[in-house]
Amino acid sequence: MLSPTLQEFPRNDNPKPQTTRLVVLALLLATIAAVLMLPVFFRGEPGNQTALAREPQASPSPTPWLSPGRNLKDCIKDSAWPTAFEIPFSDWHDERFQIPPGSPPQYGEWKGNLLRYQYLETPGIRTAYFRSQWVHCPNLTGVPLTFFEKPCEFLFPFNPTTHQYDAYVYSWHPSPSHPSTIVKMSFKLASNFGPPVPDLAARYQAVLPSCLSDPLSHENMPVWSPPGVAADWFLTSGTAASPAPTPEMGYYAAIATPVPGASPDPRMYKPPYSFAGSVPGVHKPETPPQDWKLIPGQIVYDWKNFKIMQSFDPKVFAPPVGYQEIEGKPEAGVPKVCPVCHLTDEKANGPKYFIEKRRP
Repeated sequence: MLSPTLQEFPRNDNPKPQTTRLVVLALLLATIAAVLMLPVFFRGEPGNQTALAREPQASPSPTPWLSPGRNLKDCIKDSAWPTAFEIPFSDWHDERFQIPPGSPPQYGEWKGNLLRYQYLETPGIRTAYFRSQWVHCPNLTGVPLTFFEKPCEFLFPFNPTTHQYDAYVYSWHPSPSHPSTIVKMSFKLASNFGPPVPDLAARYQAVLPSCLSDPLSHENMPVWSPPGVAADWFLTSGTAASPAPTPEMGYYAAIATPVPGASPDPRMYKPPYSFAGSVPGVHKPETPPQDWKLIPGQIVYDWKNFKIMQSFDPKVFAPPVGYQEIEGKPEAGVPKVCPVCHLTDEKANGPKYFIEKRRP
């Protein structure tokens, strides 16, 4: 039986387990932005430039353009997230290692996921809650390999000892030796790494002004704007002076037409639509001197079911109990997390990342 604090997901879209998939997709999905949401990494002077971690050298990208008839002020208007909301989403993962070399990219879709977010701000205090539940756990950087394809969820609980945020992933699955027994495991991904800020689109504009009607390239984008519906696409990597290579750019997209907030909230809000790109997914080659390969992925939110709320019951964001924590070790050489998109205190010794001890 699952922990009562965890939502049991429908299983009708479960893919058939494949041993080869667990190997070839070991460093698969990149975004979470997101999601998990995933951070945009710095390169250069802190606070000045966001870019892809370990990005390979490539030719410059075209200059970002504005959507026809729009300006940056219009794009930013109503783009902040509401105080509390929930929204279903799909996870599009890259299948490039399962197709013959030279073939066009192919993507698989995992549905039935749910994001819940709440942000509270009082004088001098910012508190954010984040819970992202997945039918099939993506293989994001640092996530234990044993979690891949199994149900999981990501939380960013506030640490009352450090007064900062931690990042955890929780997963559960039948015991290999006793299938009737559910094994519940957790892993600490990072410390001093907070959930996404509510005004991330406006923060991106301060680094790289852009308002696109569509992504600059579809090479690593399985899903574009919804048919017949306008969306604002904000770049999340590079700067105006030094943009990232076009196929490797990261994006946050919101539906251009805002919707009203939940009473008594009088504001309008643009529903989240997508996090996409190769941020910060990096696939390390097994044998040098091959180049690092950026692994794309995309989260697509069900914007028609964007549910704005006044608040959640505090129990919704309470970390689950009864989970055995997998021992990890600090991960060296990880770039600093970007405060543009996450509530993170860079001054408090910076974020600290962890990886599973037995993970290669």
